[in-house]
Amino acid sequence: MVGALTVKQTTPIELLLELELQAKTHASPLPQKVDIKKTWQGLGFRIGAVNLIAPLEQVSEILTEVQLTEIPGVQSWVKGIANVRGNLLPVIDLAGLIGGTTAIMSSRSRIIVAHHLGMSAGLVVDEVLGLRSFFVEDFSTKHAIENEQIAQFVSGSYQQHGQQWPVFDFQAVIEYPGFKQVAA
Repeated sequence: MVGALTVKQTTPIELLLELELQAKTHASPLPQKVDIKKTWQGLGFRIGAVNLIAPLEQVSEILTEVQLTEIPGVQSWVKGIANVRGNLLPVIDLAGLIGGTTAIMSSRSRIIVAHHLGMSAGLVVDEVLGLRSFFVEDFSTKHAIENEQIAQFVSGSYQQHGQQWPVFDFQAVIEYPGFKQVAA
């Protein structure tokens, strides 16, 4: 037979093996295993000229403007009581409480709400700097806070882009003996 076309007879298994071979030769390689570093997140804020960071799990919310009811006969760092969605929240000037200068409420001031030991408090800070992420391995128990009033509430620090971020402990503030001594 002149001009006869010969067709190669293949089994389904042979076809699958041929497809597998073609797929392996033309496929992209799998990505290499990359070690992922664990991260820690906190809320950056400022008291006076000091930038700090608080563990995110210690912050329940951030308030901007709330109507405060003044309380007579209390320390100057007690700003008043706020009604936040039906819950009474004492609002404390954080700088005034820990021995610094009293904060002056401005458009950048915020109230950070912290809960601990069944107590809630709104802590006034000069500015909230936003969420920050750090590698866990960059934590150090050392910090460069010279202000002793602030340093007593700092548990360590993170270094990032040449800036040190001291970790401020809101729970330690709520446990601070002066926190409950509000009477003037």
